This record gives sequence, structure tokens and C-alpha cells, in this order.
Amino acid sequence: MSRRDTACGLLAVAAVVIYMLACGSRPAWSPDSKRVVFAYVDERTETSGLALYNLETSQVKRIFESEEQVLFQPVWLGKADEIVALAARENNALDIIHVNLITGQDRLLKTMAAKDPGSSLMVPPVLADGRYLFFSAQPAEEDAEMNLYRFDFKSKALTIVRKGQERLLYRVGKEYCYLGLAEDGLELGTFSIKKLKFRRLVFLDQRRYGKVALGLAGKENGKELALLSEREFQGQEESDPEETGFAVLVINRRGKIVKEIPLESGLNISGLVNLVFGPADKTLWLSAVVKSDTDQNISLLLELDINKGEFREVISEPLGKDEYILLQPSVSPDGKWLAVDVLEPKDEPRSVLYLVDLTSLERKVTKVALPAVEIEVEPVEAEKTE
Repeated sequence: MSRRDTACGLLAVAAVVIYMLACGSRPAWSPDSKRVVFAYVDERTETSGLALYNLETSQVKRIFESEEQVLFQPVWLGKADEIVALAARENNALDIIHVNLITGQDRLLKTMAAKDPGSSLMVPPVLADGRYLFFSAQPAEEDAEMNLYRFDFKSKALTIVRKGQERLLYRVGKEYCYLGLAEDGLELGTFSIKKLKFRRLVFLDQRRYGKVALGLAGKENGKELALLSEREFQGQEESDPEETGFAVLVINRRGKIVKEIPLESGLNISGLVNLVFGPADKTLWLSAVVKSDTDQNISLLLELDINKGEFREVISEPLGKDEYILLQPSVSPDGKWLAVDVLEPKDEPRSVLYLVDLTSLERKVTKVALPAVEIEVEPVEAEKTE
């Protein structure tokens, strides 16, 4: 049993925590890029919650914690000091929680039954028009697929936008795009938040483009989209056998694939998730889990040069042999910082936040540790001996 399993056993929502540690959670930037909120898990206090880091003061503090819920995927609400986050509870319940960053006061906005509340970690929620929160979740029905939901902050109504089909929504600049997953391929298109209608741009046949990994990124101008596919590649020589690997597909708004960038270079990649474009749309950030020569898992954050097709490792987080963490990168609105969190690093009992300085050529990384708290211990009366 790994240390992750031990930590998960401390919480009532153990199964959800396991899923969280496998997927990570995306940090949320304030509109002015001066603060970032991230979800955490603390093994020592047996709690989960939200923490706030201030770049100007270099201070980090816990703003909300719970012993009964697992918090993840925070979303910053407009210019106010307010956060909305998803939370999983035992008995298959998924909550939408509002948290005031100043007072720390929280409100339960909505709860729904979900077969696997942690499945909502796969794709970060999308805030639209400051009024609607779109997110994907697996409902409580037996053998049900992921539904796309819309929560209305004004009316508190929760509606199903798409039922029984896996439609995953992403924010791309000022627009909204979706991935439609199917056994024989992937549908990529745009989505109207007002009419709640999908418009297909292209269908990628799995026989030609391979399996598609989760993750969709778009340039700020919306002209090009990028996603990941797992497929077979021919070796450098014609006599070489085909091998399975990952590639980045760059697609224009007409649905044409304008570039394919294989990610080979000797990396034994076993998983990728959640792409994001860097400043000026010249680089693409993505996470990967790779196998080392000793069969140990390593979680990586990679920066890919779109034009050159070259990538470099910026963050490397060693994992246990059976442990699996995929980072979800988040770029600040001003394009100067990138944040990822690790919900429980291998050698620490509490979550950490990594900040990457995108203005530095060497991509300087700062590690922000969650502050410890005192744990009250009940006094134990010594046993009397005869």
C-alpha cells in the first residue's frame, strides 16, 4: 500500500481523494494576476480546503477547510473576492460551494447526486458571463456517461445541457469549445452559451489520428486549437516497426490540421492532460507522467515550442511506483506566471503550489508550501502499574 492510500484512509471520502491525487486540480488566478487560489489536501489534519497565495507579499494562508468534503477546481468570480469551487462528499454527493476570501465564510449553493464526484476533476469548470458555471460530472444513474451541466448563480437552477454524451467544455479566449468523445473518434467544435448549441468543426477518426487524450487549448485570438492524441508512429527508418506515442495536433478554425508534433525523444509517456498556451501563443504547456529507467513514475510539466517542435522539462515531481499525478497548469491573465499544484507531494504531508516565472528565460520555479497548523492532542492518562 502506498502512502497515498494511507492518507486517503484518513478522510471520509477516501475514494474521491484517490481520484483527486490522480488528476490534480487547476489553480485559479485573480483578474489582476496578483493572487492565486489552489485546492489542498492535508494528511496531518485530515482536511481538504482552499489556500490563497499573494504574489506581492509572498504570503500563503488557508482560507477554507473541511473534514467532510474534498475541495477542487476553484473558479474566481469576477473582480470580487469570491471563489466558487466543487466539493465531493461521501454518499456520492457533489457540491457547489461559494467562499468569501475576506471572511472565509462559505455557502452551499447546490448539491447533486453523482456516481463518482471526483470525475468532475477531469476538466476544469468554465465560468460564463459571470452568471453560469458549466461543468461535467457523472450522474448517479447506473452506467451513466458524463453529463454537461449548467448552474445559474442567479436562479440557483442546475440544468443538464447535454445528457448521455461526453461533451467536455473549454474556454478558449473569448469563445467556448468542446470535445465530444466517442468510441470511433473525437468531435471538436464550438459552443454557444446563450443558445446552448454545439457546432462541429471537425471529426477526428480514431483509425487515422488515434485515441485522443483529455485536454484542449486554444490561442487567445481563437484562430487555432491544440489537442493531444495517442497513436502509432513509424520509426525513423522504413524498416523500423511502428510504435505508440503521443502527438500534439494543431487545428485551425476550418477544422484543418495544420501541424502534427510528435512527442517522442525517448520519453516513456504514460499519460497527458490539460494543455494551455503560454504568452504570445508561441509555446504550449502540458503535463505528463513518464516512467523512469527504474520503473518509477515521474510527473512532469513540459514546455513545447510550437514552431521548433522541441520541449523542455520545467517541473519534475518524483512519484511512487504505483502513484500517478497529472498537473493542471494555469496561466495568469497577464501572461507572466504559470501555476500548478500538487495535492499531496511524495515527501510532504500537505499540498504545495508551484509558480513558474514566464518572464525569465530559464523559467524560474518557486515552490510554495502550505503553512502547517497546530494539532490539538487529547491528553492520555498514564496507565497505573501495581
